[in-house]
Amino acid sequence: MNLYTVHTIGDLQVDFIKIVARICKIDVKVYPVDTGSELETKLLDMTSGIKGTFPMLEFEPGALMCDSLAIVALLVRTSAKVNKDESLLGSTLKEQNDQIEWITFMRETCMPKIETLKMMVFGQHYTTKQEFDILYDEFMKNMEVFQIHLKTKRMFMVGASLTISDIYFVLMTKDMYQCIMDPNSRGRIPNVNKLFKYVT
Repeated sequence: MNLYTVHTIGDLQVDFIKIVARICKIDVKVYPVDTGSELETKLLDMTSGIKGTFPMLEFEPGALMCDSLAIVALLVRTSAKVNKDESLLGSTLKEQNDQIEWITFMRETCMPKIETLKMMVFGQHYTTKQEFDILYDEFMKNMEVFQIHLKTKRMFMVGASLTISDIYFVLMTKDMYQCIMDPNSRGRIPNVNKLFKYVT
């Protein structure tokens, strides 16, 4: 399978796909695509449904898939044809639906805040301390949603074993843990810290 992407380093979606492919023991070759290139135009013309989104997985000659969640589900199900194990997606229909809900929450609610905070900290976005503090507080409120959820669940986001939502969560928060979150903030979310440490 071939994975086409405009970002080969530091792209959460690409890393998500590569990690799941490695767990599933599926060989996925990554091909960088230059913006404005003939290859980019060709790939965009070949896509159906969601247009203009990278990364794209070519899972059969000429057949492309654009959404990272759909791509990892395909990888797990392809692997399951051999090893009969789809537990990365959840062990029940409810767990599979919960995965989609959690990843949607991470993508739509958490990621915009995290990306903006990273740009502020790394000097790519001018901000005042007050603006930073307000956004950081909103981010911590999101982390407290995970903290409360993990109090009621066991070790993992969904079910009793590692799933794609755990992997996505760690990829989403790794820069925050490494560069931005202070010890006081981490102290407010011990269950989240436990999950992060376990998965990493």
